[in-house]
Amino acid sequence: METTIASLEGELGAANQEKEEIYARNESMSSELEMLSDKLDISNTELNALQEEISDLRLKLERSEISHQKLESQISLLMEEKEELATQLTNALLDLEEERAVWFAKEKASVEAIKEKANAYNDEVGLLSGELSKVRNEMRLLRKEYEILEERTKCAEEHAELEKRCSMEKSAEIDQLKHAVEVAHSEKRASEESLKSKLNALSFEHNRASEEVKRFHLELATLKMEREDMLIKIKEQETGLNLSNDLQMAKEELQFVIEERDKLMAQIQGLQATAVEVKLIGKDYDEKVLSIQNEARQLASRLADLEYKMHDDEVKNSKERAKLRMRLRYTQAKLDAYRQRYKEALDEQEFMNQKFEEASNKLKDRLASHGIEVLNLKKQLAAAKAQ
Repeated sequence: METTIASLEGELGAANQEKEEIYARNESMSSELEMLSDKLDISNTELNALQEEISDLRLKLERSEISHQKLESQISLLMEEKEELATQLTNALLDLEEERAVWFAKEKASVEAIKEKANAYNDEVGLLSGELSKVRNEMRLLRKEYEILEERTKCAEEHAELEKRCSMEKSAEIDQLKHAVEVAHSEKRASEESLKSKLNALSFEHNRASEEVKRFHLELATLKMEREDMLIKIKEQETGLNLSNDLQMAKEELQFVIEERDKLMAQIQGLQATAVEVKLIGKDYDEKVLSIQNEARQLASRLADLEYKMHDDEVKNSKERAKLRMRLRYTQAKLDAYRQRYKEALDEQEFMNQKFEEASNKLKDRLASHGIEVLNLKKQLAAAKAQ
């Protein structure tokens, strides 16, 4: 009995000792559990802080993605505007080139038309100059006839002088005849000088031809009046006196001079018709020259208007090109700025992604380590409870 009691006491002491050890172990485990709970709370707070950081990073990432999308949309709009500006610039340049080609073609056609008209007018001028040369040749023939008439009048004068020497009694009548011949000669010379002056001024002043023709008419009228006066005087002398053979010869000479004067009158009428024709030709030529000058002025004014319009269009196009260049440069600078901002945003996004990955990896590692510690503590607690 004593042995059993002693053994039971020993077992009881051993059990109490084990119980004390278990209590000590429980206290240590409870303290460790409190420490682990504190660590768990700290890890939870850190986890919450990390989750908040992750949420902040996610918000920043979403904002960066939104700004990235906005930048991409703005860049696409800028690219579209740039393409539109480039197309507008190319269209404006093409329109300018087409207008230049049309203007050059019109100018070339107008210049060719002016050259053709100038050639045609030169041909007409050549024809008119040929006609003028013909008129001059006719004038030369008339001069020769005037010279012949002058020689005949000289012969008549010489014959009158001989008649004067032969018969002093009829000197008065012969003087009258001589005076009439001199008047006719002076009139002839005046008409010849007027014809010469008319011939010299025919190519320069066509308007004077009418005045010369009027002068010829006046001279012819005076000649007719003088001839009638002389015929009346001769008739009176024939009725009053019996003229001699010399007076008859002088009368015949006078009749010859009158016939020559009639021929001269016919030639003057022909010359008058020629002068009228030349005047009409000169008038037609002047009208053609005036029409050419008017057309040349019109073409010059049209050419000046075209040049002014071309210059104005070039100035406008240069201004428009300068504006487009300025807009293109501004758009290019804006696009470069947006590209730089987009690049910075991408770099920032990449940096934020890297930070997010690093933080997430760190958080995962810490969560894994905390999870392992918690599992170990749970195992230890379960083992302690089992004991």
